[in-house]
This record gives sequence, structure tokens and C-alpha cells, in this order.
Amino acid sequence: MLKMTGICKAYRTEVLEIFALRDLSIHVRESEFIAVTGPSGCGKTAFLMIAGMLDSFNEGEYELDGVNVYRMNDRERSWLRNEKIGFVFQSFNLLNDLKHDLGVSMVFISHDLAVVRYIADSIVVLRHGVVAETGSAESVYNDPQAEYTKKLLAAAPGPRLGRDPTNSLVFQRGG
Repeated sequence: MLKMTGICKAYRTEVLEIFALRDLSIHVRESEFIAVTGPSGCGKTAFLMIAGMLDSFNEGEYELDGVNVYRMNDRERSWLRNEKIGFVFQSFNLLNDLKHDLGVSMVFISHDLAVVRYIADSIVVLRHGVVAETGSAESVYNDPQAEYTKKLLAAAPGPRLGRDPTNSLVFQRGG
């Protein structure tokens, strides 16, 4: 469905180069729901703009349904975006309906790991435009491997989903 390999997005001036994304690789399969998460400034919006074909990238490969997006002209990209990509803003209940009723593939962008845990199959955690951790929503949320992800979870306010000794889902208070 959507496959990005080695995507880099840099903003350059004569004296400065700032990377929004560095060597980002992500693969969204048919009927899969992936969440891209991290704090402000980590590259979520840059990823969304590239995935939605609203911005270009400096390096890497991007295929949507097997079509190389980089090689398309603006008119072709507009047509493909219109046919294959939709944007849903702030309607979390609609996302689950789309996922379960229609089996659509989705990428969900949020800085809130607690929210994405409930609706995503997989999570990609970004830090400074680089993937810090990726895995199933269950494993990233309940058994994070990266210290950065552990810090994000510890800092998250409100209830946190966890498991009790009987392996039943329970809420825990985050730090």
C-alpha cells in the first residue's frame, strides 16, 4: 500500500541544513493501521505532508500502491492523492469505524501514545526526524525497548493501559 524507504527531508539555506526526517523507512500494508507518534518537532508533520504528496522529499523512495511517487508530475500526484489518500482530523471514533467496517489502511499522526495505543496495529516513534522505535502497538506501549519511548510514556499524563498479573487489561496512572 504505502512504502517509504530512506526518506530524508531537509530544509536548507546557504549556511544551515535542518533535517525534519532522516532515513525514514515505513511500510503500511493493506488494512493496517499505523500510528506515527512523538513530541512536537519530531517530524510527524513532515511525514504527513510527504505521505499526502503535499510536499517533496530530498532523498529516498516512496511508493503508493506500487507507483513510484517521486517520478510523477504534479498533476499525476494530485490525481493519485485524490483517489488513494484521505485526511481525517480529530475524529477518533470515525477512525475505528473506517478500520473495522471498511478495512482501510491508515496512518495516524499524534503525539499522544495513550490515544494511538487504542486504535493502531503498529506504532512508529519519531525523535528528531529519526525512528526511535517501531513495533506492534501492544509491544511499544507495554514493553518499550528504546529509552526515549520509555521517557515519553512516563511523561504522559492521564491513564495508561497496562496488564495486571492475570493478563487482563487495566488502567494505570502515568507520571
